[in-house]
Order: sequence, then structure tokens, then C-alpha cells
Amino acid sequence: MTIGGAHVTKRTDAADLIARWVRSAASGGIPQFRSERQLGVMGTLGGLQISAKLARAANVKVDLMLHALPARPATVNYVELNDDALSLVRQLEHRIATLPDLAATIDQARQTTAEEAKRASAAIGKPFKHAAALAAAAARAREIEKQMEQQPEAAEPTEQATNEAAAADEAVELTKEAMKDAVHMWVLPVSAAA
Repeated sequence: MTIGGAHVTKRTDAADLIARWVRSAASGGIPQFRSERQLGVMGTLGGLQISAKLARAANVKVDLMLHALPARPATVNYVELNDDALSLVRQLEHRIATLPDLAATIDQARQTTAEEAKRASAAIGKPFKHAAALAAAAARAREIEKQMEQQPEAAEPTEQATNEAAAADEAVELTKEAMKDAVHMWVLPVSAAA
């Protein structure tokens, strides 16, 4: 692994160099109103460049990315950098070790996309396979609309019906009040006796 131009073979040495490099490159932190700050290329691992950035989340974190790979970054909270830089080394080594798996995943996604593109190209110009069902559903919707238009509109309630509904609502409210009073009179003597 190379960090800031220095070649190291021990993880602990790499962790120390990463912590020093990041602290030096990150002086000044993240500018106000920005969510991240690119720190640049920090070094190499396995022939791949390692880029670093600060990112603002719940805490400011350090992200180390293997350049041009769609892999998750190696991450640690900035305040824990001195104590946990070794974690970054291990995470980067893991990314390198799992490159064959990543390549297989990307290859599978590429094949799936190519097959889907081939199916889409073959379908261009062909009639929609559910066109008959769609046309039947549209015709049925128009038929229902016509039936609804032909039905007479609901009549406005008469003044008598409105008055009867208001009287019924008032009777319900009076009944509720009477029940509350009855419960209160029944509970009060029992509570006073206790």
C-alpha cells in the first residue's frame, strides 16, 4: 500500500499514515453549506488509486474509495480517525479481496440489461399484447359513464326531512346527557360511601 508517496507493508504503519494524511488534507473541515469535501488521491492499493473525502452525516466521516470501482467506500467517523484508522485499512483490503465477486455481480447485471434491451428491441413495432382487454375495459368505462349520466340526479332533501334529521340529532344528544347524569348520580353515592 502506498499512502502519500510512502510505501508500507504493515497495516499499523498504513493506518498511521492514513490518519496523518487525512488530518493534513482535511484541515479546515467541510465548507459551510456543503455536504462533502473531496480530499484527493491519497495513495494506492493493489494498483488502484485510493481517493478520500469528508462527508457530513450525523457526524463528519472519512470515506476512502477505490478509484473507478462501484464498491462501497471504507468509512470511519473523523473524530475516531486516530483510534480506528486500522479499520479503514481492513475495509480497503476487503474491497480488494472481494473484487472477483464484484466483477461477477457487474457481469450478471450487464447480461441482464443486455437481455432486457434485446427483448425491448424485439417488442418494438409489435402490437400491445393486452390491447383487446384494454379496449374492452375502456368501452365498459364509457358505458358506465353513459348510464350514470342518464340516471336522475338525487333530489335535494326537503325542509321537512332536514327538520326531522335535526330533531333526531337533538334527541340523541339529550339521551346522551341524561345517561351521563344517571351514571353520575349512581356513581356518586357509591364513591361517597367508600
